[in-house]
Amino acid sequence: MSQRERDELHWLKQAQQRTVTQREAAQRMGVSERWVRKLLATIVEKGDAVVEHGC
Repeated sequence: MSQRERDELHWLKQAQQRTVTQREAAQRMGVSERWVRKLLATIVEKGDAVVEHGC
């Protein structure tokens, strides 16, 4: 897992725990809010692998 993927996972976990908003997590990750919502829904199924490229 690359550093960028670890950073994205950090922001997703923060959004999941509601310590940051989905909007703030999206801005930090450089993606849309909609993509953050999709990743948060997928993290339940795939776990931490959701941010890995090609998974």
